[in-house]
Amino acid sequence: MRVIGKNVRNKIIITDPIGGGSVEFSYRTPTTEERQRYNSALFSAKGRKVKVTVAEARQKYGLIILTGIREGDFLHADQADQTDHADHAAQAGDGNAPAVPISSDSSSPNYRTDWKTLVASYAADLVETMAAHVFEGARVQSSDDQEDEVETEDQAEEISEKN
Repeated sequence: MRVIGKNVRNKIIITDPIGGGSVEFSYRTPTTEERQRYNSALFSAKGRKVKVTVAEARQKYGLIILTGIREGDFLHADQADQTDHADHAAQAGDGNAPAVPISSDSSSPNYRTDWKTLVASYAADLVETMAAHVFEGARVQSSDDQEDEVETEDQAEEISEKN
């Protein structure tokens, strides 16, 4: 069931092919105008040339509706000097500093004001996946798409003769 309104917070869990496991994004429902702009942004035409801009549209509009990340789903190596998280097992690429969790929750000790910029810079693939699901995920099934159930050979012949 869809809940509609201005302050509705939705959640989606996405499998992360790079980090392993899954991440949870919180997002707001896009407005009708944002849906229209998103669809217009998928392609651009200049003269007789059409340019496909699907990735750019997904990144742009995904970030517009993204409202939060689940704490602990992302670790950041450059934050290690700001907070002492020596108990964290993940290491930065050079192995010197531990990577620490980041949060989009301003009440968390792991909160970073630049959390969305970090996600945009290093996890754009996940933002694109969310945007594709939210903006393109609707599927309509008509009665013509449904397969007829055939229980006997006689019924199968009747259906075949009608077509």
